[in-house]
Amino acid sequence: MVLLHLARTIKPDIPIFSVLTIHKPKETFEFVGKVIQQYNLKPHIFMVADSVPEVLRRNNVEVTLLPIDQYLMQAEEIKKSQVMRFIMRMLMCAVNC
Repeated sequence: MVLLHLARTIKPDIPIFSVLTIHKPKETFEFVGKVIQQYNLKPHIFMVADSVPEVLRRNNVEVTLLPIDQYLMQAEEIKKSQVMRFIMRMLMCAVNC
């Protein structure tokens, strides 16, 4: 909020955007709606989802939906690589201990 306030003090018409995923709770979208109203913003939201949440539709927020299947595929790859790094660390510890 502080960064948003400072940026708008310097340049009131600065473009505002946010990137959201399907993992955000409902309260996050409600908060976004309140901030939009409070600061009279016209943000562009990039969102990984199948549909636009009601609170964003209600506030006429410009939303670009991003493909959920690609997001899930990348998330799975990240999980696999994290597991592999963990296994490698454990093996290195076993060898060096």
